[in-house]
Amino acid sequence: MAERFDLLSHIHPRKMHWCIQVYVIRMYEVPSYDDPSVINSIDMILQDSQGGRIHSSIPKKLMDTWRPIIKEFHMYNMRNFMVMDKRPKVRATQIRRTLSFCNRTEVQEVDLLAFPLEPFTFRTISDILNPAVVTETELFDIVAEVVGKEDAREFTTSKGLDTKRMGRITCVDKITPLMTEDRVEPLIVVLQFFRVNQWDGKTSIQSHFDISKVCFDASLKDIVEFRNSQSSGPGIEQLRRGQAEPKTIEDAWNTT
Repeated sequence: MAERFDLLSHIHPRKMHWCIQVYVIRMYEVPSYDDPSVINSIDMILQDSQGGRIHSSIPKKLMDTWRPIIKEFHMYNMRNFMVMDKRPKVRATQIRRTLSFCNRTEVQEVDLLAFPLEPFTFRTISDILNPAVVTETELFDIVAEVVGKEDAREFTTSKGLDTKRMGRITCVDKITPLMTEDRVEPLIVVLQFFRVNQWDGKTSIQSHFDISKVCFDASLKDIVEFRNSQSSGPGIEQLRRGQAEPKTIEDAWNTT
């Protein structure tokens, strides 16, 4: 008889014996606010067969047990959690509860995948520019071509903390060497769990503490699909074969 799994949307704090089958679509370390070298927990975003997502946390005392076992983008059967209500101001999931690992938690990796991995919930640039569609309290994903960069700027908070650990400098440092290469193909990236920021009448995208991630993997399905959508058409093919004839702006204007 096939094992039955609970949907993440059905989980509530009134019991511990939940059995779920999920992908780990994000896994990251959460450092101490006072000392970034100290890791307080390993946090995850889990996703089930219906696309439901929930936040999960492995406390410090259990990190060594689960760190070598659980991997990002892998599927697992998980059982027995402490369920806590959580209502953060900025949310990565629609389900406002957190599954906390405990001594009774069981995890088994699934070899025969029951449903496909769909780790991203993409927003478009037009979505992000519309406050009625994307608010500052939502974390989202976006796939886009990098067309420019700014030099990283040092910034210190009112409490004297360097903001490098928040991800902004790290992201820039990773992108910079890729942009200085002699590239033929465009640099496509996926920004995972970023947020919109409205300031002084301008809209920008920024990382949100440790959950945000920049994916550069050129073989990633979503990056391949986006690159193909941007690099098709007769003009692109002529450029690739060296058959495109250079024209002045005036020539191009007169041929339209």
